[in-house]
Amino acid sequence: MIMTNKKSKILCLWDLAGTLFPEKWNINTGFDSYVKWLENKLGRKRKEISDREYEENFKIPYLNGEMFNLQIQPDFKKVLSWTKRNETFSTGNREQMAWRARYLNHKIGFNILDYFQVMNSTFDYGQTNKKTPEMMIDYLEKKYDAGYKIVVYTDDNLKNLKFFIKAGQVIKKKHPDFNWRLYHILNTASLIKNKDDYFEIGKLSDFLANEKKLRKQYATINHNLEKNKTN
Repeated sequence: MIMTNKKSKILCLWDLAGTLFPEKWNINTGFDSYVKWLENKLGRKRKEISDREYEENFKIPYLNGEMFNLQIQPDFKKVLSWTKRNETFSTGNREQMAWRARYLNHKIGFNILDYFQVMNSTFDYGQTNKKTPEMMIDYLEKKYDAGYKIVVYTDDNLKNLKFFIKAGQVIKKKHPDFNWRLYHILNTASLIKNKDDYFEIGKLSDFLANEKKLRKQYATINHNLEKNKTN
């Protein structure tokens, strides 16, 4: 787990499905999964469906949110209001957030789109819905150039966190003052575990509790460093 005691501009990067938006396919649709529904809709097997087509066809299930039991994480508004600087990095096409918003906004009483500065997608890097270390390297380099010396990334897919670590190490080699923190969200009961390379959390409120604790610790360290300089 790479940390810093230097005051820096912090960006919070979020995965979407399974991280900020718990989504579980509703078998009452008559199909066991989204893939089965899509294959029936298009009349083709998954291997014959491009990644782009696969993601674009989420429109119907997202606009009809009950097909995915679409919901928002508890404490979404509280957490993302506190973090302030938020971006997303998803394997879906950009339009998916707008489709989620059209279903969710009137149910929850606020616009989920208001909480993000930028929505990034793997499709920014080609016709693929799979994250890679190379994508993350490019993304993090641009964020560093924009003044973000710390990126806090949360994802329910541990493999994506491993990609981030590889990318972060490349950026840190070039820019030693770059740092990061990672969170693997399990969507379980509350828990916070330090797994060396990342934090394991049960839910979004655990992220908030841990970040507040860490940032308070760093603020104290910074204060003491500045105090020692003047002595």
